[in-house]
Amino acid sequence: MAITFPASPSLNDTFTSGGKTFQWNGTSWTVNQEANILTDTSPQLGGNLDLNNNDITGSGDITAANINATTKIGGAKVISGKWNLTASGSSHYIFTGSGVYGGSNDPTIHLIRGQSYEFVNAMNAHPFRIQSTPNGSTGTQYNDGVTNNDVSNGTLTFDVPFDAPSTLFYQCTAHPNMGGAIKIVNSKLDVYFHNASTYTLVTTDAGRIIREATNAANITVPSATFSSGDAVTIFNVSGGNNTITQGSGLTLYNTADGATGNRTLAAKGMATILFMDANEATISGSQLT
Repeated sequence: MAITFPASPSLNDTFTSGGKTFQWNGTSWTVNQEANILTDTSPQLGGNLDLNNNDITGSGDITAANINATTKIGGAKVISGKWNLTASGSSHYIFTGSGVYGGSNDPTIHLIRGQSYEFVNAMNAHPFRIQSTPNGSTGTQYNDGVTNNDVSNGTLTFDVPFDAPSTLFYQCTAHPNMGGAIKIVNSKLDVYFHNASTYTLVTTDAGRIIREATNAANITVPSATFSSGDAVTIFNVSGGNNTITQGSGLTLYNTADGATGNRTLAAKGMATILFMDANEATISGSQLT
């Protein structure tokens, strides 16, 4: 379709037709690329976008599906989850965001090691702390990977370390009733290759498979180390029996018969320990007596 341009334009005059903006350069009408980009509310790329060492600035979200090894935002931090915090008096934090879009009082928050998260507190009150101490009082700050801990008017960012414990806590430093748990897992099951006569499970073994290659190894399950919902799996790849020892202060129930105490895991057997709390757990599996 032919376009009829205005007669006798002045330098830099613009004219829009068919959704495109043209500009008079003194001798001819040319497409004004900048104006067309600004007015296009859903531009699409025909190929890769080269920023030529320039920045994309402004406020808003960058949304991408299936962010993985082949989908990268170079030089930018990808936020895997974000929560906006409000309060119910001095009794509860109310979270709105990833996994709790309708709002939830003091929910248990689930994070993945190696990923980044944001907690936005715009209340100018109720300082939000991530701590290693259980809820009920202001405890020991957990600062590894945490920016702006104790935030009362701003954003706390948590870049979860690969060696982060399986359980942390969030707590209002001004009100003991406002707080909850943070559960941290690996993005996939981690296999720990162990080949020695003794081993005692540690906090970071939660969500992990312990592959024991030593015959007659003794693996101790300690008390006061894991939290409710943590699980550890033991695989005996050796040619003989291994012993799973019930640590002092721990009650370890065998789900097959309800008995407590030490267990024997035969060659090529696998057993999973599920913690009810820090001092009570169940064990079940194959080749387990």
